[in-house]
Amino acid sequence: MSNPKIASSFWDAVAHDINHLPEEADADTIHWLHNFCGAGQVYCVVRQSRLKFNIFSFIMFLEEALIRYVYKDYASTDDLTIENVNKLVEQFGDEYAEAPFCNLGDFDLDDLREYIPESWTILKTGSALPGQIRMAIVEIIYGVEQQFDTSVEGIELEAFELCGLHPLSCRDFEKHPDVFGEESYVPDAGTKSLLFSYTYPSLVAEDGNNVADTDECGIDEVGVITEKLCEWKEWIENPSTQDEYDERMKMLRFLG
Repeated sequence: MSNPKIASSFWDAVAHDINHLPEEADADTIHWLHNFCGAGQVYCVVRQSRLKFNIFSFIMFLEEALIRYVYKDYASTDDLTIENVNKLVEQFGDEYAEAPFCNLGDFDLDDLREYIPESWTILKTGSALPGQIRMAIVEIIYGVEQQFDTSVEGIELEAFELCGLHPLSCRDFEKHPDVFGEESYVPDAGTKSLLFSYTYPSLVAEDGNNVADTDECGIDEVGVITEKLCEWKEWIENPSTQDEYDERMKMLRFLG
């Protein structure tokens, strides 16, 4: 935690008036906040604060960041083990998928819809089934040099649901290979994280979809991973009731 001044101001903003993010908060601070408190809370701050991310910033994000990832779905909390995490890490070392992406903290799917041509569509795919656990090893890389071509018409983008992130691809890649052009430069490595999501069978959001919890942690310390695995088991085995969830959403809307 290298920026306690911003951290203090951030929590004050959430507790009292989320519209008043400190003036010194910039794009670097947003990335720091994302690591500090998670994408969902940073999303609230970004969308409701005075920070002004114009369309040029959005284009830059698509062309300067990518995600590498592997994932697996599990049926039981018994699968939340350090052994399974290690298997994912090994799988990542052998082979991974790579794509530009959207997330809640930098550039979400709503931002993408505002930028792409009207003839384009976005199809969300890959959502875990209710009762499924998903874990993923991801590496976020910034400083990439690539092109995002919006000059063609009628493109269907696929946004894969990956524990709160959305790797992007063109569904008709063979016909339109240049929508996400080849990278001209990719840094050697980025930051690796373990992502988690769980879709509750008994909790339903206002949009009619099942509620999903997401979380993340680093992969360098076994103790931290073990602690997170225990925490995620607790979430799954002791879920909120629908009434408790609805009340929590009312409170969040009130704060927003």
